[in-house]
Amino acid sequence: MALSAYSYMAQTWQSEDWKKVISKRMIGWRDQGSLVKLDGPTRLDRAREVGYKAKPGFIVVRVRVRRGGMN
Repeated sequence: MALSAYSYMAQTWQSEDWKKVISKRMIGWRDQGSLVKLDGPTRLDRAREVGYKAKPGFIVVRVRVRRGGMN
């Protein structure tokens, strides 16, 4: 049975080549503000899993989260 397009996207995010691309993107993201409004989700496969639909009224924002424990 063939895999869906979203399954292929999920596999791509796990590959070593893509991890290098992500690390380069993260360097650029650190220079941006803590809240950045985006045109669309970075990971479309994961966004669709949690209910994202490309409709008016959906806003995608990248938020910087502080690292560390809850204490």
